[in-house]
Amino acid sequence: MELSDLKKKYFYSLGIAAYNSIEPSEIEDIDKSLLMLQQKYISYVVDHKLLPVPLTEVCHDLIIEDKIIGYYKIYLDPTNIIIEEILFLY
Repeated sequence: MELSDLKKKYFYSLGIAAYNSIEPSEIEDIDKSLLMLQQKYISYVVDHKLLPVPLTEVCHDLIIEDKIIGYYKIYLDPTNIIIEEILFLY
């Protein structure tokens, strides 16, 4: 399924906004001021063991000094409400 550029920008913006709402004290391993988020992918999930489907998965790479240190994902239900988020640091 092809996503329009406008819809991609919307989904990536939702991911950035959700990430920016995380309190720095919740992330002890990194300094958020040094971090950049880079668009990685958007996909539709139709089968998942733990989350209700269908949903949209939006992923950003977390980058410090040109090195990928992890990723941030949000999962959206069909009404674009965030139902789960994952912050993973390598």
